[in-house]
Amino acid sequence: MKRGAPGNMARVKSQVEGEVQAEIAEHAAVTRRRKRAHQSSRRRVTRQSVDEVVETEREVGRARGVARISQVIDYLFFLLYALLVCGSSWP
Repeated sequence: MKRGAPGNMARVKSQVEGEVQAEIAEHAAVTRRRKRAHQSSRRRVTRQSVDEVVETEREVGRARGVARISQVIDYLFFLLYALLVCGSSWP
């Protein structure tokens, strides 16, 4: 090995270290972008899920209200029918 080789080795080592550091920085930037995109997607999906649950709860509430009204109408019809049938059988 020549005596001037250590200087070349230092330059090559420095160049390789710089390239490695650049690759690490690039990878870290890509990883951060992916992480932000993942978090954004997760927030969007969570928001959509909550919206769907709220809408479903509203629909269930409306269905219960309609069912109660239907029950009242059925009961009133039964009372009217009973009064008509029983009323016509009174002496």
